[in-house]
Amino acid sequence: MSDKKPVNDDDLSMFRDAVGDVKPVANDRHPSTTAKPAARVKSQQQDNQAVMHELMSDFSDFDLLE
Repeated sequence: MSDKKPVNDDDLSMFRDAVGDVKPVANDRHPSTTAKPAARVKSQQQDNQAVMHELMSDFSDFDLLE
């Protein structure tokens, strides 16, 4: 059950006259201009987080007073 109306020959002829001669494009993809983000080593991030957690574990409220 399509809601589309069939295209009659007059409409098709007017469309082709309006569009004119066309040629298919070889490539319809636009090259990306944004650089991909640098790869990050997951284990390095985990190591850095572990070091920061370890450094902060000895931190207390009294350290803020100094």
